[in-house]
Amino acid sequence: MLITKLQAQEILGGSQRKIERLVKSGKLPVAHYEKGARKPTPFFDRDAVEALKEEPAPIQSDAQEESANATKRQSDAKPTHAMVKAPLPFRLNQAQDTPELTVRLVEVLETLAAQNAKAQSAKAQSAKATLALSDLSAKLLLTLPESSAITGLSRAVIRAAIEADQLKAKQIGRAWRVKRADLDQWIESL
Repeated sequence: MLITKLQAQEILGGSQRKIERLVKSGKLPVAHYEKGARKPTPFFDRDAVEALKEEPAPIQSDAQEESANATKRQSDAKPTHAMVKAPLPFRLNQAQDTPELTVRLVEVLETLAAQNAKAQSAKAQSAKATLALSDLSAKLLLTLPESSAITGLSRAVIRAAIEADQLKAKQIGRAWRVKRADLDQWIESL
């Protein structure tokens, strides 16, 4: 007699996912498939399901199986990159805590902290250099953020003036450009 996946689930206990894992592992054979609304529906032989239930080897619970699968996935995963390649003696899963290891770890952490500080400093310098007012005074065309930095007004105020035809500007590509002379003239009219 053939039964559905739901009936097999009731006999074995657990979830439908457990039934799918049993089928995938070959422990539970599918008798045949019938066309379903979205995908083929599997049918199982009732005797095979009962035999699996009677089998002396305990079937893991879903939580145990998922935990085992997660552990296996973690152990099978290849690391994408190694932050620090430790010297050979420290890569052999040594259980003892050695002073050399502690010193090496402190050195590595200090190096990483210095690299992070250097990157943050470079980022801050880049941001300051972008909107340095002395550099902007020589430019003839200004973007909205540059116009905002020079005038002290928000970009929304400058954009509103452009939309109201109070400030002449041209869209080049995706960015608006304002002539320095037009910006000065608009500021004088305020």
